[in-house]
Amino acid sequence: MKMTIQQVLDQLLILNRLKSMVRTGWVESKIVNPESIADHSFNVALLAFLLIDDKQADRTKILKMALVHDLAEAITGDIVWQRGNEIDIDAKHRKDEAEINAIEQIMEAIRDLDIEKNMKEVKDLFFEYMDQQTLEARLVKELDKLEMCIQALDYYMDFPFEEIWSFMESARNYIWTEKGRMLLIEIERRIKELEQ
Repeated sequence: MKMTIQQVLDQLLILNRLKSMVRTGWVESKIVNPESIADHSFNVALLAFLLIDDKQADRTKILKMALVHDLAEAITGDIVWQRGNEIDIDAKHRKDEAEINAIEQIMEAIRDLDIEKNMKEVKDLFFEYMDQQTLEARLVKELDKLEMCIQALDYYMDFPFEEIWSFMESARNYIWTEKGRMLLIEIERRIKELEQ
């Protein structure tokens, strides 16, 4: 059954929610006016544009992946499964399952736009990011965590909050490039400076 343009618009409005859906970790840390999921995805893509110069990686693919890596959250919301070094494996599995269902729902709903090739690319990039088996996916995951740390520092400069170090701890295992490690060290140095 072919969708009407009205039904397609309904699905695009669902994706539009990303601009107003705030990131859960900031809400739980009682940050005033926390960033939206769309803010975060934009900043991850901006970091990719500014920081990625790895000749082995497909930079265009990284930029696209950064833009779509949290697309499913338009339906699932931002589900937290890690706080510092504490990992809730069951919550991670529930998040992954919910996001797989959400991305399938989004792609199915807009398949009749005559942009099937584009939608397949979005879906493929989303699953590649989720699987974390390619260089590009691992770089986007690192950028995702670095963006979170930069945002944490930005919030901390205006409003010191107790949970700041749990954000840094949850990022450490995903930071593996030299540039990423140097950036994380500098972020942590500035936090310590603010604590004095």
